[in-house]
Amino acid sequence: MSYALTKQPPIHWENLHTWIKQKTADWQELSDAVRSSTPFSDLPTLARCVEERLFDQSLQFAGQPDQRDWLITFGAQLQWVELETAAETERIRALAVRLTQTTWYATTCGLEITPYIDGTPVGASRRADVLWLDRGLYVDQLPKAKLAKRIPEVISQTFECPEIKAALDYSFERSPADVREYLEQNFKLAPPASLPQLASDGANAEPAEEPVTLLSGPDPKNLVQVPIVNEDQQRNSRPHRDRRQRQRVSGHTIRH
Repeated sequence: MSYALTKQPPIHWENLHTWIKQKTADWQELSDAVRSSTPFSDLPTLARCVEERLFDQSLQFAGQPDQRDWLITFGAQLQWVELETAAETERIRALAVRLTQTTWYATTCGLEITPYIDGTPVGASRRADVLWLDRGLYVDQLPKAKLAKRIPEVISQTFECPEIKAALDYSFERSPADVREYLEQNFKLAPPASLPQLASDGANAEPAEEPVTLLSGPDPKNLVQVPIVNEDQQRNSRPHRDRRQRQRVSGHTIRH
């Protein structure tokens, strides 16, 4: 056996290939105490090993990509967290740095993702509404009430920490002051002088211009941004504006 299947974080087991399932031990009924002991702790969880990537496709964005203040504040504060082990503290702080550098991309055509392990596809592609990949948060067009549930769910799957999931649930779209206060009151945070260089670098880091490389797909900088047009604007638009235009980007045709 090479991997362990656990209840948390969840994984789309039904989309995985048979050969990867055969290499996975089912530990969903084991307690946390048993899973954390030898020899069970020697196997990595399947969820931590699987990397979901964007399938080869042309993405369309609604408006300009941006960064969200509440996410930046959440990541900046979490860089100070102190956990039970040095290894876990380092892992969470590194993810917090990534969160401060994350750019929000609102898509209009949906997302299709494929699970990979060590560069090899291990399952079938599936549709998704939210994906946190590298330093990009790709979000399909969803109502705010739905986003309030899905954004914390997706981000917390990478952190694998129930306390951080609860903090994300509280922090969604709240003010930086509220986010900061919650983390200060509910997490053990290190004093500034003890913060390692990794975290201090991330707090002031500029967002990456190229947050993700698509699999054989177009450069995100060249993807079409689609303005949101209401019905009145559509009725008043001139007929010749309805002609379909084509733009070829990195070998892909994007229609708009």
